Amino acid sequence: MISKDQLKQILGKEAERFYELIQHSSDEFSRLLDHFEAQGDKTENSISAYDNPSWAYKQAHINGARRVYKTLRSALLKDSNTNG
Repeated sequence: MISKDQLKQILGKEAERFYELIQHSSDEFSRLLDHFEAQGDKTENSISAYDNPSWAYKQAHINGARRVYKTLRSALLKDSNTNG
């Protein structure tokens, strides 16, 4: 999880407020990330995804989004279960 000092470097004087917000809303934030990840999984698992000649680029985009969700989860949530 990101430390308060790291947040201060990034956010400046708003760091404390943001840190408290995440601490008090971690369940909601986790559910929000779960929702976005599930939306990506639905798109990825559709056979129609291969109808696009640029399907490999689309897959790379989906993988990049998934990585962002994992990074956010591990940086902002205490009990994140990310393995990659």
